[in-house]
Amino acid sequence: MDALCRQNEAVRSSQPCGRYAGRDQHAHPRPWELLPASVVKVALRGWGALPSPVRRALAPLGRVVHPGHTTTIEQLPGPSTVPGVEELRAEGFTPIEELTGFAQLALVWPEEHRRAVAETREWWLEEPLDGQLWLVRSPWPGWTLDEVFSVLWPAVDQHRDLAARLSAARDVLHESESEAHQRFVAIRRTAEPSES
Repeated sequence: MDALCRQNEAVRSSQPCGRYAGRDQHAHPRPWELLPASVVKVALRGWGALPSPVRRALAPLGRVVHPGHTTTIEQLPGPSTVPGVEELRAEGFTPIEELTGFAQLALVWPEEHRRAVAETREWWLEEPLDGQLWLVRSPWPGWTLDEVFSVLWPAVDQHRDLAARLSAARDVLHESESEAHQRFVAIRRTAEPSES
């Protein structure tokens, strides 16, 4: 037991040395703390799947839910600050980071429907995207990216392992438009409430 630990032992005698004895700083439980852990986990996964523009649009709701919470956010440069992105946007491509937090999907997107430019933003260089900013477009003509993701997520979310998630995404993204349409119809059918 080191000297500092012995010195502080009297102050926190109920806690063993080497452990932080923190206190809950909230007088009342936050609303989400009253929910079962499984519900919170699903909600966080859903939040992570939302495109960043949607999350930004919903931020005011967070201030209503938890008005005492304040954070300082440094606005980081978006993908449009990277050379070449605006030209690819004009060709119908969208930065993957604006569509999902699971940016590795770009690595399994069909090659003819993805493009990359050299990443210049320092904090993205560490990401597992090969130092590239990836942009994608729908692999099926006439489909919006929202429709593509509505077909993609049910297949991807069946897996926890990263390699399995990417493999499932690759399988869906490389299906023919007819196969994807059948998948889309089946998903919509299961999502509709059944009439009794």
